[in-house]
Amino acid sequence: TIDNSAITCWPDADSDGYGDSSGGVYVESGVCDPGYVDHDSDCDDSNSTTNPAEDDPYGDGVDSDCDGSAT
Repeated sequence: TIDNSAITCWPDADSDGYGDSSGGVYVESGVCDPGYVDHDSDCDDSNSTTNPAEDDPYGDGVDSDCDGSAT
C-alpha cells in the first residue's frame, strides 16, 4: 500500500521556513523534525533573509527572492 502521509523533509539551517534542496529525508509519518521543512525552495540556506518570500532590492547584486536573477 501507498502511505499518503509520507513526505520528504529538507534541512532548514537558517530557520527561515524554506529548506535546502540537498539532504532531503524521507519521513513516513508526514511530520518533519525540528530544523526541517516540507519544501526545498531556499537558494541560500545560510542566510535567513534570502528565500522565496523576500523582496529582491534592485541593484544589490543578490538574488534575495530565489528566482534565479539578481537585480
